[in-house]
Amino acid sequence: MGLEFRTPARLPFNPVEVLRLGTSSLSGALQVEMIETLFNAVWRDGIDMENESQLACYLDDHLNVSLNDLSAPLALKEARKELKENLKLAKQLNAFGVPSFVVEGELFWGHDALADFDRWLEGDDELDHDEYDRFLKLF
Repeated sequence: MGLEFRTPARLPFNPVEVLRLGTSSLSGALQVEMIETLFNAVWRDGIDMENESQLACYLDDHLNVSLNDLSAPLALKEARKELKENLKLAKQLNAFGVPSFVVEGELFWGHDALADFDRWLEGDDELDHDEYDRFLKLF
């Protein structure tokens, strides 16, 4: 798929800080860019996401964003709440894998589903929903 890949600095790592940074509460209008930057930091550039100074330098270099500015106490409280709500919703929707998208009840997960997701958004859904519903009733 032409993706650059580098093993993360450590596995497993605690993703909570990274997940909070990806919330709209902390990243605001930069949310999409923040999520892409954090993904690249881990899986392309292999930085140690539990090393606050590495993470701070990476965000400053790639987004011109200060980790200290993002970590204001009120914003952190909102990000914690938002993350809990997001995780609860993901569990309810049986979402798994990265990335996961749920739009109008349709679940798309994994990088390899991005083309399907794009087609669905353009109204070119290749899935025969009647046949799929029949299939689901077999279980």
